[in-house]
Amino acid sequence: MTADPRIAVVGAGIAGLAAALRLLDSARAGGRPLSLTILEADARPGGKVRTERAGGLVIEQGPDSMVAQKPWGIGLARRVGLDGDLIGPGPQAGRTYIVHGGRLVPMPEGLALGVPLSATALWRSPLFSLAGKLRASLEPLVPPRREAGDESMASFLRRRLGREVADRLVAPLLAGISSGDPERLSIEATFPELRRMERQHGSLVRGMRARRRGRAAPGGDGLADKAREGRRPFVNLRGGLDRLPAAVAAELQAAPGVRLVTGARVRGVEPRDGDRYDVILEDGARETYDAVVLAVPAWEAAGLIASFAPEAAGHLLDIPYKSSVVVALAFPERATGKLEGSGFIVPAGEGRFITACTWVSAKWPGTAPEGTSLLRCFAGRPGQEPVDLADDEILDAVLADLRDLMGIEERPTLARIYRWRRAMPQYEVGHLDRVAAITAHLQDHPRLVLAGAGYGGAGVPDCIRQGEEAAGRVWTALRRP
Repeated sequence: MTADPRIAVVGAGIAGLAAALRLLDSARAGGRPLSLTILEADARPGGKVRTERAGGLVIEQGPDSMVAQKPWGIGLARRVGLDGDLIGPGPQAGRTYIVHGGRLVPMPEGLALGVPLSATALWRSPLFSLAGKLRASLEPLVPPRREAGDESMASFLRRRLGREVADRLVAPLLAGISSGDPERLSIEATFPELRRMERQHGSLVRGMRARRRGRAAPGGDGLADKAREGRRPFVNLRGGLDRLPAAVAAELQAAPGVRLVTGARVRGVEPRDGDRYDVILEDGARETYDAVVLAVPAWEAAGLIASFAPEAAGHLLDIPYKSSVVVALAFPERATGKLEGSGFIVPAGEGRFITACTWVSAKWPGTAPEGTSLLRCFAGRPGQEPVDLADDEILDAVLADLRDLMGIEERPTLARIYRWRRAMPQYEVGHLDRVAAITAHLQDHPRLVLAGAGYGGAGVPDCIRQGEEAAGRVWTALRRP
């Protein structure tokens, strides 16, 4: 192995922090000295995992939870001693609504990734016509697609479930996670398990039921067992999700040989002396490393490597990113009524400014004082750029929608607007081929590894997984003679 390796991690979002911690653990396990530098352009680590605390409110500015069935989030929390503070949604969060015809309608019960598994609930739902219900009920009889190649989310869902159920329910639910356009999003890259169920079981309904039957028996892992049972699909941290990157950063900063430098924007990366790299900061400072992890957005990584890997950089630039706006609002409970549910989703056809609204105080215990309702609204449909609107325009548009949909007439006692520019990667059709091409063009640079939301999953657990995998690849490359 390279003696006393010097490694740089560019980007201290959750992927970069996870990569750095895994590198530290690998060095400790092997009894190796390590010189590790984490370079973050922002004033604080954590990336998009940010929490504001104000007047007894706990407000997530970015992601508000982690998918419990993806173990990397819970695993990292356990690694830094926070597993005792993991919480699931509260008992009032059981129901989710969807806007249909200008009103909130409960989603049918028995959904799995948006797929209706209960025929009774489907037929009772006012969301669909008789023809739409009949078409969705025939899903197990629809033959699977035999052609190879990618397919859009909208095409896949319409083919399996029919246009009504796909467009009014499943596509808004699944595409809303990335604020993407279901006509352009890749089903293979966003929800590969659905395509896999079609291949293996010939039906989404049969595939979902087989998955439920085949889940492992509980192993005593509390939240993980509940996730397998479908009762705790998401987890958060008591007091705010930003406690996770903060705990990781604190352990890294306390470790000998590790530097976490904020306010350090990287301008470029240049190969030198065979397998080594110069990392150049915006102020012109330059340091040489044996390996580099680039845990930054794809478009930013493209600019860093364009001078020596132009083909890879070109494919990185082909991954589009979308901006979005999060609006947090606090109201007296008398203005909202008692909230029972986790919130609602707004399909594009409804013509609303907001795309979704989370009833935070009902969904997550301890996020608002007694008698206060905390909401988080999202804006940013395909073709819209609300991030460029003035605060007053955003707030007025959100309040107008809430007045129509929830009957809220009062002004909020607190309002926060968080803008996220070029923050959400869009896994459009062909995304997996683009990522494969990037990997192929970088095969001559095994000590330069990419990680983050732009490639293999944008949620917090997936970013953690990619950071840990990047660390593993770097450590393996350094061990080669």
